[in-house]
This record gives sequence, C-alpha cells and structure tokens, in this order.
Amino acid sequence: MSQNIVFDADLAKRHPINILLVDDNAINLKVASRMLLRMGYEVDQAENGLQAVEAQTRTGYDLIFMDIQMPEMDGVTATKTIIKNFAPEDRPRIVAVTAHAMKGDRERYLEAGMDGYISKPVRVEKLIAAIQETPCKTPVAMAALAGAGEASAPVAADDGGSASGGALPVDIAMFGEMLGMEPEDAEEMLPELVELFLDDSAEQLDSIETAVNGSDLDLLRNAAHKMKGGAASVAAVPLSEVCGKLEKMAIEGALDGAQEHLAHAKAEFSRLQDWFNSL
Repeated sequence: MSQNIVFDADLAKRHPINILLVDDNAINLKVASRMLLRMGYEVDQAENGLQAVEAQTRTGYDLIFMDIQMPEMDGVTATKTIIKNFAPEDRPRIVAVTAHAMKGDRERYLEAGMDGYISKPVRVEKLIAAIQETPCKTPVAMAALAGAGEASAPVAADDGGSASGGALPVDIAMFGEMLGMEPEDAEEMLPELVELFLDDSAEQLDSIETAVNGSDLDLLRNAAHKMKGGAASVAAVPLSEVCGKLEKMAIEGALDGAQEHLAHAKAEFSRLQDWFNSL
C-alpha cells in the first residue's frame, strides 16, 4: 500500500553522527549513501570487514551499517574484532544489514554483539530509526552538535501512489519509497544505478550459471546472494526473488529445479538490460 514518507533533509544538523557503510556490493553502497546524503550525512565506505576494522581504528565512528557476507572478513567477525579492540564507551553502534532472511539470523547477529538489524533492500525509515537510536560520541559528531543551529522542519515526500507496471523489470514506485523520494525523481535517478548494477552483475550471473552446472553450492550461495542484494537495491524485484530462490537451494543443498531458476534469472537480467537500453 502506498504511503507518504517523511523525509528529514536536516536530520544531520540536529543529530550529527559519524557513519561508516560496509558492503562489498557497489550498488548497495551507492544507494545507501544517496539516502544518507539526502538527510545531510556524508559517510565513509568500506568494502569488507577488514577495511571496516581499519577504518574504525583510524577514524572512529558513532554508527556502522555492517553487511554480513563479505570477502576477506565477514561482518560478524569484524564486529567481534571491534568489540574486542575498543572499550564499550568508545565503540560504535553496529547495525547488521543483510539480504538474508533465515530464521534465527537476527538473534545470531545480536549475540555476536551487533546492536540492531536491518534487512535488504534498505528503506529510508529504517536508516532514520537506526540513526536516531545512536548517540553522538565521536569528537567529530560532538563538535558538529555544539555548532548546530536551528534546523528546518522535515518535509513530506509523497510517493505518488503510482505503480511501476507489471511489465517492467523494476518497480519505480518501490525504489522511490526506499530512498524517500517522489516517483518522478526516482525514475530520473534509477537508470544510473541500474547501469552500475548491470556492469557489476554480469560476472555474478556467469558464476551462478557455472555453479548450477557444476553443482557448486558455495559458489552458488555467494553469487546468488550478492546478485539478490544488488537487484533488490535497484528494485529489480523479479530478478532479486529468483536469485533468492537459488540462494536458498544452495543453503539447503538441493538443486532440483535450479536450471529453471537459472533460465528465469538470465531472462530477467536480459529484460533489465533491454529496459535500460530503451531509455
């Protein structure tokens, strides 16, 4: 159901915090960065857990949005390392961000020391809630808070209630809701991110095909997971859903029907390419 989203363009002025985004998917980083920039936050980025630990050591953050499944060091390991290396009063609030929807995942992340959980595709209201729950502790944030003036009132961004149309490979209205912008603005911004997704995901689709043909469960799980998350971030819902089915098959170790899902994924990827090329 459509709804109006309250988008607070001056949140960073009233609640200044130092934020780090951690994700190995360039699409996810760009989308989340755009959301936060629209609230006034200029954020740092890291592509894996090892970089996140190094960034925390070097800079220090109030809030880290931490992806889970990443190369070199995953999000859970990075979180445990940060907790080990920093005193409670010095460590950041860490929020898990993942496309996994497995039962018990949220509890597992909290037991690892994370402070919250957001599922992908990330929506602007979830980011706002995580920000508002994070105290300003770093010197950068405290200095900004001390110098903050009067902030203007939040503005409402109407999603317009328009549907993207069942024939499209992307849901433009959903993309607008995710970023807290009106459909016409979302439609203008979306092609840039779809182009980045297409460039970044062709190799992942090849990996999925190799994994299905070779019954390589680990490769299939990792490639399908990454492609699922990237597709969700650009509201390519059908592609994200079929990649999710392939990921689930890999986790469960049962590949019956995987060839059909692979064909569906390739068809949806092709539809997305055709849509982009037609713009």
